[in-house]
Amino acid sequence: MKQAVWQVPLLVITACVIGIGINTIRPDGLALVGDWSEQARFADVADESLVIGLDEATGLFKRNSRGHHT
Repeated sequence: MKQAVWQVPLLVITACVIGIGINTIRPDGLALVGDWSEQARFADVADESLVIGLDEATGLFKRNSRGHHT
């Protein structure tokens, strides 16, 4: 039990260091810091936001669901 108390954190730290190191040297590595906002994540090729508000989504849903009841 005493061994596990220090081995588990050591394994986690070692895995993180190796992962970040590999990510750093890869030419196509993942960005660790960046803009993760909805507007940045959901944009088209012209960099225009694909995010819509709740009111607009509700209106589109109601408009498109009329007459389509099964």
